[in-house]
Amino acid sequence: METGVNDNIDECPDTPQGLPVDEKGCITVQNINLNYNTLKMFPGKTIQMIAEVSPSNVLDDSISWSVEDNTIATVDENGLVTTITEGETNIVVSSNDGGSTKLIPILVGDWTDMISFNQLLIDVIIFGSNYTGIFGSRIINNSTQETIDLKGLKVYNGTGVFLYLDLDETSSPDLFPNLAPGQNQGLTVYFSVFVDVPIFEWTFSHNGEDVTVVHKYGFEGNVVFGKGERSSRNAVLNKTDLSGDISQSN
Repeated sequence: METGVNDNIDECPDTPQGLPVDEKGCITVQNINLNYNTLKMFPGKTIQMIAEVSPSNVLDDSISWSVEDNTIATVDENGLVTTITEGETNIVVSSNDGGSTKLIPILVGDWTDMISFNQLLIDVIIFGSNYTGIFGSRIINNSTQETIDLKGLKVYNGTGVFLYLDLDETSSPDLFPNLAPGQNQGLTVYFSVFVDVPIFEWTFSHNGEDVTVVHKYGFEGNVVFGKGERSSRNAVLNKTDLSGDISQSN
């Protein structure tokens, strides 16, 4: 791509000096702005991608759409994406003047791909393999277009046998809102006695189907804070070896 223009020979004599131009001396597309920069979707879904090029005074503002692996998803000439089967690939949008290309990662999967968790630890004290303090779980809806209706939360001990807490939207409606794409909800539990690291079991409804996802995390290896040492708020997270697992049952 050339820069600068010779106004005596080009076809766009008003182009300012120093801007990237095509072989005709006309400004080319510098950037493509999209309504989504990444996609996480279920199979059999559609979504409309919208692209705008800049600057707005380019001679050719047309674009082309394609998919690197069209067995996972397809896209038509207008940017309508249709998902087919689980997997990961990229949507490719390119300006036809050759000035800019963007890749939009797309993951097609199930709820184990759409939901993630954050651990919440506040003033945790460790004695051997037992813990006391405030433990919590933040559930995050990472899907692009699905809204979930939180229904309840159960908290078990580390073995999954003893039930410490059982809340639902009937008894505590304010704790279980609908989560639109990108939204999250975090709940914490205070344990005044020493327990194993708890397991959080979230239930939500989507399109009339109840889904359960399990957030389990624990301290791996040796005691991380020092035996009996009180941690500072949240700063403990960079001292721990935490692991989060998601399982699904429909």
